[in-house]
Amino acid sequence: RLAELLADHRLLSVVSAEGDLIGMVGGRHAKNGRPALDVWLKGHTGEDHIVDRKTSRGCVVRNPALSIALAVQPGVLGEMVELRRRGFPQRFFYSLPSSNIGRRKIDPGPMLEYLQADWEHVLDRMVRIRTPEADEETPSIGFDPTAVGVLNRFAEAIEPQMGPGGDLEHIADWTGKLVGGVARVACLLHLADYGAAGIDAPIAEETVERACTIGRYFIQHAIAAFDEMRADPTLVLARRMLAAIQRRSAQVVSERDLMQWLKGGRTEREERAKALILLVDYGWLHPVRSAPKSGPGRKPGPRYAVAPQALGRRPQDPRNLDPASSNTTWNHSQNPRIGRFEGSEDENGGTGGTTGPSEGGGGLS
Repeated sequence: RLAELLADHRLLSVVSAEGDLIGMVGGRHAKNGRPALDVWLKGHTGEDHIVDRKTSRGCVVRNPALSIALAVQPGVLGEMVELRRRGFPQRFFYSLPSSNIGRRKIDPGPMLEYLQADWEHVLDRMVRIRTPEADEETPSIGFDPTAVGVLNRFAEAIEPQMGPGGDLEHIADWTGKLVGGVARVACLLHLADYGAAGIDAPIAEETVERACTIGRYFIQHAIAAFDEMRADPTLVLARRMLAAIQRRSAQVVSERDLMQWLKGGRTEREERAKALILLVDYGWLHPVRSAPKSGPGRKPGPRYAVAPQALGRRPQDPRNLDPASSNTTWNHSQNPRIGRFEGSEDENGGTGGTTGPSEGGGGLS
């Protein structure tokens, strides 16, 4: 759907105060549960994107421009961890302001008139800039030579920090895109200052210095944001398992079932065992006695009953499980513990909307 909208309009902004977008990007609504990130990534870089479908209308997206701004709770950041390998979180600037709860002004009063007037003037100036059509050449804005020097010095300062032992080594994948992001910010500041006239004027040294100041701010907040994203891989896998179970409304599962359902991701047997233990520990799964094995063949592996709460049902009689029946009822005296799993992940790492065993405002743009 996003590709079709970009094909029709080319320029799109996604602005939201909720984090549902992250789950959608992660594949929540996809039939196979797999993330389709190409259109999101190419929309950021302006790269052409072709959608070729056999069963519905294909489309060609030419020179797209997609911007995303989210004001979400910090917990949403943890949902982006599985998208990091594809480079999605690295496209964002992050701001994690400290909470002012307990210090808020009950009646802060209106915005100062001169600030409101300045803000409206800047916005009016920028929206009046004509954007080229898809078949038109996109104008380029140049940098003054001294401005290029400022940007190069900024790049030289952060480059060593991305290397082994550097302060930014653990977010080098994000920092590697920072200089380009700062250049974009400089372009926005330039157009905010000069409007359409800025297209034909080079970006000044002072403007790039302001952009670099903003870039240094984003470095500190990116460190905090990626710390929020760090997740126990066992927990991530357990969430994916729970999402796979929920998608199929399975009442009894085996490790073999989960291997097949999660074949899109590489997992070792030891990792799966740890994730299953976690799901059992939190009450979402309960081991089921295997039916006696008769005849040749491999002994059946462990099987687990699924908590009715995971499937949106009321608990049933906790006795007399029939391990041979696909309609086995729940046999666990404990309700699942809420806290570590609330908002479980899709099979491929996106966040689903089901209620289940989670960790436990920030902004993304």
